[in-house]
Amino acid sequence: MTALRARERPRAGRGPTSVRSTPRRDVVGRAVVAALACALLCAADNPMAANDAAMRAAEEKRYCDAAFIFLQLYSKTRDDLALYRAAEVARAADDRQLALRLYRLLLENHPGAEKKDQTEQKVVDIKALMQQSGIGTACVQPPKACGDWIVAPGEACDDGNLVDGDACQSNCTEIGCGNGIVESGEQCDDAGANSDAPNADCRTDCTLRRCGDGIVDNREECEAPELGCDVDDCIFGVELCVNLQGGGQECFRDISGGLTHGFTERAQPGNGASANDPYFDDVVLDCAATVDTQPIAGTGTTTICGTAVAHQVSGAGTNVVVVFTMRTLSVASTADIRFIGNKSVAFAVYGDVVVANGGHLNADGLTTINGSSARTACAGGNGSSGEAGGAGGSHGSLGGAGAIGNSLAGGAPNAVTATNPHTILEGGCRGGLGGDGAGQAPAPGAGGALQISSGARVIIDGFVSSNGAGGNRTGDGDGGGPGGASGGDVYVQAVKLLIGATGSITAQGGGGGAGGDGGGGDNGSTDPNDVANGGQDNKNDETSGGNGAGAAGDDALNAAQAGESGNNSQTAEGAGGGGGGVGRITLDVADCTLVDDSRVSPQEVCQ
Repeated sequence: MTALRARERPRAGRGPTSVRSTPRRDVVGRAVVAALACALLCAADNPMAANDAAMRAAEEKRYCDAAFIFLQLYSKTRDDLALYRAAEVARAADDRQLALRLYRLLLENHPGAEKKDQTEQKVVDIKALMQQSGIGTACVQPPKACGDWIVAPGEACDDGNLVDGDACQSNCTEIGCGNGIVESGEQCDDAGANSDAPNADCRTDCTLRRCGDGIVDNREECEAPELGCDVDDCIFGVELCVNLQGGGQECFRDISGGLTHGFTERAQPGNGASANDPYFDDVVLDCAATVDTQPIAGTGTTTICGTAVAHQVSGAGTNVVVVFTMRTLSVASTADIRFIGNKSVAFAVYGDVVVANGGHLNADGLTTINGSSARTACAGGNGSSGEAGGAGGSHGSLGGAGAIGNSLAGGAPNAVTATNPHTILEGGCRGGLGGDGAGQAPAPGAGGALQISSGARVIIDGFVSSNGAGGNRTGDGDGGGPGGASGGDVYVQAVKLLIGATGSITAQGGGGGAGGDGGGGDNGSTDPNDVANGGQDNKNDETSGGNGAGAAGDDALNAAQAGESGNNSQTAEGAGGGGGGVGRITLDVADCTLVDDSRVSPQEVCQ
């Protein structure tokens, strides 16, 4: 290369020519460290082309540009001649400080370089020149111009062209995911917007968001390997779609294995189905209503909250059930839907079930009326004729014994139900009557039998219950209090069950009634951490009823309590009734470990 004169002025990439009046910055660090660091990361893939570009810049007296290109070439090839030329053009640009640093770098890194002697002399010459007239004029980093061989700020590389697919892309980024260019093997590339956050269009591995990427987007319900998640559609359950008569399509989620307890499903629709098929009904219940199952018969519809809900009745004897069919069920925050009568109730929902915060879907006993159940009459024992207390009804646990009154025996609780709740769905048992007095109270109603079967999710932020009623007050100054009724059965069959912090599933016993003319017991509570209190006497003579069983939200069931005798004396009249036992809560879900036990009482049996 022809020697370049130190006072030649470049046509580009120069600062001011006056070295005494111009403020200086430490540009050596920028020129060597910044430019060289960029070069180490992204030097040209074609050294010969880079050398040609640098020589052309020098011939055009763009000495600063030439210096930066030679530096990149040196970082790529470690050729001492490239470093020497970088120092030479820096000297030609009158950036004496940069030139001195590069000459010294050549001597340090290449002690056997061909230009060693000349370099040593030039170090002496430049030092003398700097002592005489200053450090000269610093080269400034060139403006960003992708394709000019110069790695400017904001560029990762620059190979002198605007072609994609080589070592440096047309936007001066290195080849690979994250450079904003969709390359071979990539589905997308949004550069800095690539993200693994939900709903991002392009993932950090440059694949499009999709079912199976392990991230649950708004259009998805789940991702594998979560149990119950369909790996093809990222939904819970299996979706079936049919072509409708007259055009269009509708879909629903199959209830895998059919309804438990042998309940009969309505026939699934196929291609050519009517758009009015119950499998496509999205039911919203938003009122307070008591639905009596006794008059419901055959196949038809039952109006609930102004909505015609498809039903069919099947079974016989103690296994008669009303099955309500729909695609989705939403119980609004204002709803309180209670089922009574002589038939159990099952919801066959071919999609999601949502019980909103404040909403209540139940088969609770209330006063003297049982929740919906086909079970034949069962109850705690009655108090002996006179003033003894009745026993609480038993079902999932024992009811409390009635208290002795006037030396007469209180009622004994009936036996705990021995059937398997996975095979037989049953209601609970009433409390026993108090010993007869002129105002003997009727027995309280037991929780019924309620089943929710879903082909997808059951989401409970409100209440689902089958609680027993509390024993009523006698109204007789000497009569024994009735026992509280037990809870019934609640069965949930779903791919996934979610119980929120405000939700609960309960089947708790009612409190026993007080003797004499004391108060009635509380109804079973929808709070899984609370029990139904027994009725309190009005004469301070200790004839209170026993608390109902429940409060198992802490995983420790409180058993039903016995009633109390007046003045703690078995000869006193008007003894209290025993509290009711709990019912049974049974779950059939894909992953039992996801169920929040603290929101369930009594504790569930899950499979």
